[in-house]
Amino acid sequence: MSVIGFVFNKDNKIDFLNDLAFLNKIKYKLNLEKSYLGVINLTDISDGYKDNILRYSKNLNKIYFFNVKNLNQLYLPVAIVNILINIFSSIIKYDEFSYISLQANDITNEVAPFIASFLNYGIATNLIDIDLINDNVLFKSFSYGSKSISSFILKNSKILLTFKPNYFEFSEDINYSSPIFEEIDINYEEKFNKIKVYNINKVEKIGPKLEEARIIVSGGRGLGSKEGFALLRELANLLGGAVGASRAAVDANWIEPNLQIGQTGKTVSPDLYIAVGISGATQHIAGMNKSKVIVAINNDKEAPIFKYSHIGIVEDYKVILPAIINEIKKLKT
Repeated sequence: MSVIGFVFNKDNKIDFLNDLAFLNKIKYKLNLEKSYLGVINLTDISDGYKDNILRYSKNLNKIYFFNVKNLNQLYLPVAIVNILINIFSSIIKYDEFSYISLQANDITNEVAPFIASFLNYGIATNLIDIDLINDNVLFKSFSYGSKSISSFILKNSKILLTFKPNYFEFSEDINYSSPIFEEIDINYEEKFNKIKVYNINKVEKIGPKLEEARIIVSGGRGLGSKEGFALLRELANLLGGAVGASRAAVDANWIEPNLQIGQTGKTVSPDLYIAVGISGATQHIAGMNKSKVIVAINNDKEAPIFKYSHIGIVEDYKVILPAIINEIKKLKT
């Protein structure tokens, strides 16, 4: 039995450690014979990126570098579906792998069902843990609005898995011989044409990527309006961080959906998480409870968020944030 995980290199950034952590976990937890990594290069791969892949992948048996040529599809989910179908239909035999893994995000959550259906694999999504009990593989994920964790068994012999980032800890302690690697060029082809793209809305990116940010300033319903996020953005910019939001703020159209943190949004684990006007619903906590330091600012002293925070400030954010911003500006001058 074996597993292959795929990562997508768009900008040569080291954002694959979550994938390697999951591959290590599933290989040793389920006693799999082999584990493989497929690096899909959507840009020209740099020597530094390749060196880092090899450095951190000593526990794998083999690494594939797939260099995608002539990529003319602007909608990335469609491109990824076709690339993976190309890989599995003409380059490597998918029936050799018991498990295929993808890190759960906006794109892979969209494409995973298409891939599983094409390959005739079962599918389990947004996993937070796996276990082996009495020869039964238990897949674990949040349920009931993150108020509980469900464990389930799939009867399929081959399964496509997506896992939530930051729930599997990467370790270099496991010793294994260095993996062999193979580099393969792929000419992009539209082999799967059942997805129709009617419109593409591009979102302007400001600051670090939310999942990679070491500092996050996040806002919720307690901000009262869309204008409240102006203070959060100013603070985040001063700290070199990113802005996030609760589902309530997103549902109110105060901020872009791609900045939502929680069970149905992004999972983050920054060094510092500043929650402003966020009540602390379990759905939101599920996406940020691995933050190293949590600072909660809320004028309701009974807000559940204070149960999870390391530092709690009971105050109107319109009073406390300008004071914090001014002090930071003084330190920077």
